[in-house]
Amino acid sequence: MHSNTPSPGWYPDPSGVPGQRFFDGRQWTYRQPPPPPAPAIIINNNVGTPPPVVLTGGPNHALHLVLTLLTCGMWLPIWLIVAIASPSRPRVAGQSNTGLIIAGVFGGLFLLGVAVSHPAVFLGVVALAGLGYLGYRAYERALDRRAEQARIAARADGQHQAFLSGEPWGIYGQYPPAPPPPR
Repeated sequence: MHSNTPSPGWYPDPSGVPGQRFFDGRQWTYRQPPPPPAPAIIINNNVGTPPPVVLTGGPNHALHLVLTLLTCGMWLPIWLIVAIASPSRPRVAGQSNTGLIIAGVFGGLFLLGVAVSHPAVFLGVVALAGLGYLGYRAYERALDRRAEQARIAARADGQHQAFLSGEPWGIYGQYPPAPPPPR
């Protein structure tokens, strides 16, 4: 061996090709370099913590109702514009709420006219408006429940399909077990 010959080991490819080649002390071989070490797997298991709360607020209908009543109906057009233009209005796919909105506008104006012309009916209108608001909130909650059930069913279906194809996600779900320690 010459004194300028490198010792055996992995070196950058002398031909200039990207990668490494092994020098055994006499010649360059074509063995594959060792695989890089496996990256450290960090699992943040947040099973015991509550999920983050995301608030997407729409218009405050109770406030708009009070403002409409206090201004003798003059706030109603603003309330309608805010309610119609609200991006967080719940919708079911394939259904249009336009007819319900128009019926609600005319019904509200009619009830407001009855309440103004007959003050004794005012309490009945207030009770009816309160029941309508409670019904609307129940409808929103039902939509949220259905959407949550659909998300759970979709995730369960995806996990079942993964289980059938033999993927680990199908068995362990979102929280796989920690890998065993190296020996």
